[in-house]
Amino acid sequence: MLSSLILRFGRRDSRLRHTVETVLESVRQRLQAQPLCYGHGTDNAWDEAVAIVLAVSHLPDRKESLREQVSDSQMKDIDSIVEKRVTERLPLPYVLGSCQFMGSTFLVDRGVIIPRSPIGYLLRDWEWITQHEHIASDLKVAKILDLCCGSGCLGILAAKKFKAARVKMIDIDPRAVALSKKNIEKHDLSSRVKVLNRDIRDAPSFLSAADWDLILCNPPYVSVRDMEQLPAEYLHEPEMALAGGLDGLDLFDSIFEISSHLMSPSGVLIGEVGGSQAAFCEKYKTVDLSWPDLYDGGEGVFLLERNALDSHT
Repeated sequence: MLSSLILRFGRRDSRLRHTVETVLESVRQRLQAQPLCYGHGTDNAWDEAVAIVLAVSHLPDRKESLREQVSDSQMKDIDSIVEKRVTERLPLPYVLGSCQFMGSTFLVDRGVIIPRSPIGYLLRDWEWITQHEHIASDLKVAKILDLCCGSGCLGILAAKKFKAARVKMIDIDPRAVALSKKNIEKHDLSSRVKVLNRDIRDAPSFLSAADWDLILCNPPYVSVRDMEQLPAEYLHEPEMALAGGLDGLDLFDSIFEISSHLMSPSGVLIGEVGGSQAAFCEKYKTVDLSWPDLYDGGEGVFLLERNALDSHT
């Protein structure tokens, strides 16, 4: 990756102006000099510089690109992006209009939460997860339900992982639903993936069959206290996609009830509760669920099988 190649190969001759390498270094320095917060697809100034320069130059992320020239017009575009990022504290995907998540490109809208859920890692490593988290060996994922789908990234990643599965996504926000439709079309999945503009709490009334093998849910879960402490970048995201009430758990009783009605007998719920995990564990301490190791980052993702859910409800 270019973010590490600069360190590995060193700087080129300083007389070579406007090469990808020199521009990367300049952008990195500008970003690093500011009190920015990362976490929307990158976690440091190097990676963000790479994302900016490659997005404008349309060059591949490989060693040979370091020597390519960056035109004056591209330099102006890069400068404009960096200026927005620094002065407005906008998350980079909102500036670029798209982001990379789990190796796929997703369109981004400033009214919809940016893709970043660690549930994506669990989908990628599904075979390992099923072996180490004691998921029912007879689980065949044919139908997937994505609750609070946002941009549609998780449902789309699930459709790519389980290539024969049909996916239904639900979100209460019409703007999120509109963006999900665009991403479904972008990934050529319209035949298998559908999205509904509904309140997930009504799901048992319009999804009556209990045959959903995999339910994904990344709901609003940020507590009141944590909402008050969010960095400026996160305040650009819609509050309704983040705020989960006093303890961050407002929706989880409904999520468990929905899942108990809709999950297949050997089905699995994958939910995310993030920094509200401690409050979640206290409230639902009798629920037999597991917290897989998120070795690629993130926190607060749980797995819950149908039989454990039945014992709770």
